[in-house]
Amino acid sequence: MSTILLIEDDVQMRGTLSHILRQAGHTVVCASDGKEGLRLIRHNPADLILTDIFMPNMDGLEVIHQLRCRPVPIPIIVLCNDQEVMATPLLMKILAKYHIENKLVKPVPPEDLLFCVQQALGKPPIAAQEAKLAIP
Repeated sequence: MSTILLIEDDVQMRGTLSHILRQAGHTVVCASDGKEGLRLIRHNPADLILTDIFMPNMDGLEVIHQLRCRPVPIPIIVLCNDQEVMATPLLMKILAKYHIENKLVKPVPPEDLLFCVQQALGKPPIAAQEAKLAIP
């Protein structure tokens, strides 16, 4: 499967999300803030970044900006605790600027997380893959 860098400051949320992703067969590298996430991505190439927006030391928007300055784009999914914040025009404009289409509001149902991850990785969702396998 894929390697995912999970940047989330909430210990419990980080544990829950990483468990779901590992159960689905992904390798997960975890960071507790944006600075740690950027440090880890230098040494651990990832296929996907899953980052919270609001974190100490360096927020998710700065992480996204730094990652988008790199020559090879990596798919990014953003996480936020607040649906209203996620829908603000300013945040939507910033995310559009960086070509971020995948957004999730925490807490995230496991099926929504996995669907979004598959979509961001450019793979058909698992249910679609299973349906194709079932066709004779």
